[in-house]
Amino acid sequence: MSDKKIQTLDDICTFLEGTAEVEFPIGYKDERYRRIRTTLVRFRYLTRGGTERGLVLRYLV
Repeated sequence: MSDKKIQTLDDICTFLEGTAEVEFPIGYKDERYRRIRTTLVRFRYLTRGGTERGLVLRYLV
Protein backbone atom coordinates (compact mmCIF):
# COMPACT_ATOMS: atom_id res chain seq x y z
CA MET A 1 0.00 0.00 0.00
CA SER A 2 1.24 3.46 -0.83
CA ASP A 3 0.63 6.56 1.23
CA LYS A 4 1.48 9.03 -1.52
CA LYS A 5 -2.10 10.36 -1.65
CA ILE A 6 -1.87 11.48 1.98
CA GLN A 7 -0.42 14.98 1.63
CA THR A 8 -2.14 17.18 4.23
CA LEU A 9 -3.06 17.02 7.90
CA ASP A 10 -6.71 16.76 6.82
CA ASP A 11 -5.75 13.67 4.80
CA ILE A 12 -4.17 12.20 7.93
CA CYS A 13 -7.35 12.88 9.93
CA THR A 14 -9.47 11.18 7.29
CA PHE A 15 -7.09 8.21 7.19
CA LEU A 16 -7.06 7.84 10.99
CA GLU A 17 -10.87 7.96 11.12
CA GLY A 18 -11.02 4.87 8.94
CA THR A 19 -12.17 1.64 10.56
CA ALA A 20 -9.84 -0.83 8.89
CA GLU A 21 -6.40 -1.52 10.28
CA VAL A 22 -3.66 -0.86 7.74
CA GLU A 23 -0.09 -2.08 7.77
CA PHE A 24 2.63 -0.75 5.53
CA PRO A 25 5.17 -3.37 4.50
CA ILE A 26 8.53 -2.14 5.73
CA GLY A 27 11.46 -4.47 5.77
CA TYR A 28 14.83 -3.56 7.12
CA LYS A 29 15.67 -0.90 9.69
CA ASP A 30 17.03 1.43 6.98
CA GLU A 31 13.70 1.32 5.15
CA ARG A 32 11.76 2.08 8.35
CA TYR A 33 13.97 5.07 9.15
CA ARG A 34 13.67 6.34 5.57
CA ARG A 35 9.86 6.17 5.69
CA ILE A 36 9.71 7.92 9.06
CA ARG A 37 12.10 10.66 7.93
CA THR A 38 10.26 11.17 4.64
CA THR A 39 6.93 11.45 6.46
CA LEU A 40 8.25 13.91 9.04
CA VAL A 41 9.72 16.10 6.29
CA ARG A 42 6.60 15.87 4.09
CA PHE A 43 4.39 17.15 6.90
CA ARG A 44 6.98 19.70 8.15
CA TYR A 45 6.89 18.11 11.59
CA LEU A 46 9.37 20.51 13.20
CA THR A 47 7.27 23.55 12.29
CA ARG A 48 4.03 22.13 13.73
CA GLY A 49 2.43 22.75 17.09
CA GLY A 50 1.87 20.04 19.68
CA THR A 51 -1.57 18.91 18.48
CA GLU A 52 -0.45 18.67 14.86
CA ARG A 53 2.73 16.82 15.84
CA GLY A 54 0.62 14.34 17.76
CA LEU A 55 -1.50 13.77 14.67
CA VAL A 56 1.58 13.03 12.54
CA LEU A 57 2.93 10.65 15.20
CA ARG A 58 -0.41 8.81 15.39
CA TYR A 59 -0.22 8.39 11.63
CA LEU A 60 3.28 6.92 11.87
CA VAL A 61 2.33 4.46 14.58
